[in-house]
Amino acid sequence: MLMFRPKDRARVARGEITVSFRLWKYAHVKAGKAYPTGFGLVAIEDVQQIPAALIAPEDLGPAGCPTVEDVWRSAEHGNTHVGPETMLYRVQFRFLEEAPPGLP
Repeated sequence: MLMFRPKDRARVARGEITVSFRLWKYAHVKAGKAYPTGFGLVAIEDVQQIPAALIAPEDLGPAGCPTVEDVWRSAEHGNTHVGPETMLYRVQFRFLEEAPPGLP
């Protein structure tokens, strides 16, 4: 399951948020596959690991954040801290209205 913050779920479902940055030890999703979110499915289009400092300005809007620092904060969880050298997974996706064939 690919989780999203409650405040972002409606925006994901409307297609306003199409990029997410994740602080993972390994990629939890693969391009070309669909994953449940708890409120629908998302189709993963691309997954790349990048240093947090290299988040592109054009990814801010699709990530639902006004600044790079806001993206960093959205990727943090627990006692972790994201800084410029932290490796994040950039996940590009699209929300699916219905499950593709072969998925429940």
